Amino acid sequence: MSLRAGVGLAIQSDNNYSAMADTSLTIGKWGLNANVSGYSESQTKVTHLLSGILYSVPLTSGGSLKAEFGVGALMAQTTADGKTENMLSSSFPIGFDWTILNLGGLGVSANWKSWLFAAHPYIPPFMLLSHDRFTTVSLSAGVAL
Repeated sequence: MSLRAGVGLAIQSDNNYSAMADTSLTIGKWGLNANVSGYSESQTKVTHLLSGILYSVPLTSGGSLKAEFGVGALMAQTTADGKTENMLSSSFPIGFDWTILNLGGLGVSANWKSWLFAAHPYIPPFMLLSHDRFTTVSLSAGVAL
């Protein structure tokens, strides 16, 4: 089991980007990932929370490079002109995780994910055809328990 926390960048399909805090808990090939990002411009504040359950497949013999895929959710809150709007959408994250350094129980890794999401009816195969996505890039450090 390992627990990691890090920082990174979240990029939306409309080219808005913001700083991001990222956490993950991994047990074997399964993991739980969550990150929060947001930005403020003029009178508008936007906050995004992406979370998902991921399955990883090793791409190298040592397992330092892994492909990840899973299911998750995108929760967004936009506040403008004193009004708040919330959105919830299912998502389909796919990406790669690269363990840069692993010294005993301490590790550093880089992660890239594309979180695909679609409008109602939220049918996973149609998400692959969607142009709506978040791309997250993070650098994390953590411990193995």
